Amino acid sequence: MKNSIPVMLLFSTLLSTSCSTMDKPVLNIDLRNKFRLPASVEDQPSISKLYEEEFQKLLHSATSDQFYLRLQLRLDAIEEVYFRAKDSLNDFDNKLRESDSIKDNSEQFFSKIINSGVYSNLLALRENNLSRQKQFNFFLKRFLDVANDQTSTQTEIDYSKAAFVYIGNYYRSLPAQYLVAHYQIALEAHDLVLENKYWAMGIKRAVGMKRSLDDSAEDLFSKYHQIYENKEVVQEIDAISKRLKETKTSIGDEIKKSGYMIQIGLMNIVNAREPQSLKYSPSTGTGGNITGYSFPKGDWAITFDDGPHPVYTQQIAKNLEEYKLHSTFFALSKNVVQYPKIVNEIKSMGMEIANHSHDHPQLPKLSDSQLDFQISTSSEKITSVTGEKPKYFRCPYGAGTNVPRIRAKIAKEDMIHVFWSVDSLDWQDRNPASIVERVKKQISMSKNGGGVILFHDIHPQSVIASKEIMKYLKDGAGDPLVPTNVKTIGQIIEKLNNEK
Repeated sequence: MKNSIPVMLLFSTLLSTSCSTMDKPVLNIDLRNKFRLPASVEDQPSISKLYEEEFQKLLHSATSDQFYLRLQLRLDAIEEVYFRAKDSLNDFDNKLRESDSIKDNSEQFFSKIINSGVYSNLLALRENNLSRQKQFNFFLKRFLDVANDQTSTQTEIDYSKAAFVYIGNYYRSLPAQYLVAHYQIALEAHDLVLENKYWAMGIKRAVGMKRSLDDSAEDLFSKYHQIYENKEVVQEIDAISKRLKETKTSIGDEIKKSGYMIQIGLMNIVNAREPQSLKYSPSTGTGGNITGYSFPKGDWAITFDDGPHPVYTQQIAKNLEEYKLHSTFFALSKNVVQYPKIVNEIKSMGMEIANHSHDHPQLPKLSDSQLDFQISTSSEKITSVTGEKPKYFRCPYGAGTNVPRIRAKIAKEDMIHVFWSVDSLDWQDRNPASIVERVKKQISMSKNGGGVILFHDIHPQSVIASKEIMKYLKDGAGDPLVPTNVKTIGQIIEKLNNEK
């Protein structure tokens, strides 16, 4: 890794001649000084502010130097959160191996990682990661809007065009061990069609020369692994993650605070035993929250969060159909109203549609009116598309599961909250093989031989990994003599309630 040599590229001919009101952009990638600028300066994105306000501040930077600095700070922040999450993922896997070696069951394992703060830190990193990615992709789309808007000033147009030149060349020039942090952003930004060869080349490099949205998960990952999963790059990523763990930044402090809030909300989940005699029903008590720890032997629910996605949700549903299995999809209502055809298509295949909020905020941070929108209004939006009111809800990041005011609103909407007993962590891990290994290990630790598995239907790696787990469970989860049943949450709850 070339820590001592900054990578510098001078752009002398990259901007069109119309960019007369601003200086030519200078791309200065100094790997030595990454993550050292304080995240508390005004340029650092704040997830508490509206994206549009942040975009306008960026677009109307006083000078071109300030504009490029603000872009660079956002790029650095995305990378920092990725590396911190990579280190936390390693901590999770190490804890999992330790628990597996001493024969802990899944309840004991989750209790340990929750109490240690490892898991809550991971969830806080995911929240931060999602916020920054959403904001950055919003900025990219707005830059495109401004560049094509005849009412924009020449300076606004110049800045917007320059942003794509800068980011495109950044992705072309950045070493792979840093570029990996931008993979998910590049996947979404690939559809922004621009007459700019630097942008196109940079995006294609970031996603492994992705050709179109219709590329299969296997096509994407054949290139992904060539770029990011070779031994040298993986070692450098681990080295950066370890160094950053010891580096104090404002982002690190922000993660700790958010992680502590999530941890408080998770502390009693595992220790609160699910009732053996009472039926599951909407309530603020243990009977109103499902973890899967008391599922009958062989009963598994494979659940998918955050969709629907315009491609991956249907691929996953087809895989389920191939194995004659059914699943519960915890959908975001903003995506449900955007892709109603996909939602109703998978529903017609026997899949269950549940509520995962409108746009995935951390619920304990919200006011009562905001909670109403994320829980009640979200249910109304889903109902308007599917014609059926959702019966189950899952708090984003699991945050709020044990917060009375949140559980009360969920119960008021006649929904049962659903947690999980197996986490694939597929949002951070882009290697299907290691995701499968992580899930299998947690399945083997299941106390009763059943439970709730968490995937996300918005990632290509999840399509591949979840299909392997479908087959694994269909084949008896390692023991062909033990029958396994993969069902929706509703089917398992109905079975449990009828037996009580």
